[in-house]
Amino acid sequence: MSWTTRNKINGLLQAEIDLLICSSSTCIVLEGASSMQPDFIGGEFKFSRLIGIGKKAEITSSNKQGLQHLHKWLAEQQDFVLGYFSYDAKNLLENLTSESNDSIGFPVFHFFVPETVVIENDGDRTVLSHLNKLSFPESSKLDHVE
Repeated sequence: MSWTTRNKINGLLQAEIDLLICSSSTCIVLEGASSMQPDFIGGEFKFSRLIGIGKKAEITSSNKQGLQHLHKWLAEQQDFVLGYFSYDAKNLLENLTSESNDSIGFPVFHFFVPETVVIENDGDRTVLSHLNKLSFPESSKLDHVE
């Protein structure tokens, strides 16, 4: 399924987005300061905040072979792909080392295709999802939502 065939979900409240974020094991928030960012067909789109929640597919590695697989994996995706390179990725690209202790233990890179993408821009919110309907944990209460 490509990013163009995602379901548009209308009327999602901020509290519901917060519940999705809290109930997911994978989430990334990008602050764009309303800047123009490259899109998937060579143009640009504007966002002040982009949130990727859940994962349909992912790739994670901490070695040079993983970096080679990443290039192929990214070429296969026809969707939003979000993720990061850690500081130590430089060690895979150049003959460098890090002397500091890695107490966090994050992989060198982690990229994923989010199940749900929230795009916020100038007060407008667009929610696109691979899911037909978003579900929330039964224990969640939205009593505080106006």
